[in-house]
Amino acid sequence: MSNYIKKSHNKVMTERKEFTLFGTISVFVKDPLPQDVKLTDVIMDLEDTIPPHFLYQVETILIGQFKELQDREIRGAYLDGGIYVTNEQPSEDQLFEDIVHEIAHSVEKMFEYELYADGSIEKEYIGKKIRFLDLLAASGVNVPNRLRYETEYSKMFDEFLFFQVGYEKVAPFTEGLFLTPYASVSVSEYFATAFEHYFVESNSDYVKKICPALFNKIKEFENPGE
Repeated sequence: MSNYIKKSHNKVMTERKEFTLFGTISVFVKDPLPQDVKLTDVIMDLEDTIPPHFLYQVETILIGQFKELQDREIRGAYLDGGIYVTNEQPSEDQLFEDIVHEIAHSVEKMFEYELYADGSIEKEYIGKKIRFLDLLAASGVNVPNRLRYETEYSKMFDEFLFFQVGYEKVAPFTEGLFLTPYASVSVSEYFATAFEHYFVESNSDYVKKICPALFNKIKEFENPGE
């Protein structure tokens, strides 16, 4: 009897489409997740990891197939109070990381003035990006000049790194400059990657070492008023 109840419970949880995060943010499964990806476990991990005040601007999280994601060939996006992530998830860890990454972008929007007004983050990012591109150029990689001083996301730069150079080849040149190669594509991804490392990897010391200006901002946002 207990096995039957357990199987019934698992079936209900697998087919369930609506959940909540922190009891207030709706999480809706538009298209089914793989059977071995348990959304309830991901939600509990999010509640254990991310301070609730960081979700102030998030109203809903939607999981499934979305044209916006497919057109841009991305795994997730934060748009107008909604977090959209693909249901094509190889693991609970990947779903967790995808949601955290988009929470980071919502936090960036929420603290946009505090984050960028004094110019310290953009200065830190641009300095690292120029150094990184100089290292690539010195190794014989032809780097388009127009990419050097951009801080906004550039599909051209992303595709240059991913397709023309290859992130595996890029990785050694980003060591000590960026937390991941993808963090180099824009100041926004620079922030989101640091946010992930700070909370998901629980590696604040490394964030402080590699991105000191960003570390100070995240610490300030984590503990407002201190």
